Amino acid sequence: MSILEKTILVDSQPLDHKRAEALQICKRIINIHTELLKLNDLRPEARINRLLTDLVTLCSRIHSPEVTQQVSDAGCLKIGFN
Repeated sequence: MSILEKTILVDSQPLDHKRAEALQICKRIINIHTELLKLNDLRPEARINRLLTDLVTLCSRIHSPEVTQQVSDAGCLKIGFN
């Protein structure tokens, strides 16, 4: 079972836009991490290149300071995942 599959949404309140955006970023980071863990090595090839490109693209986008802070502080825990 992947890390993402093990996570449980702990907050049933409606998500505001910034919190929802932070959750999506965390989900994507967790998915990329899970996929990287499945690989035997990190030698360049199409799959690893795609995953690392996705990660760099995600992390280099401009997000509001509030979203960035939630992702940074939370480590994907405080914003809705346990």
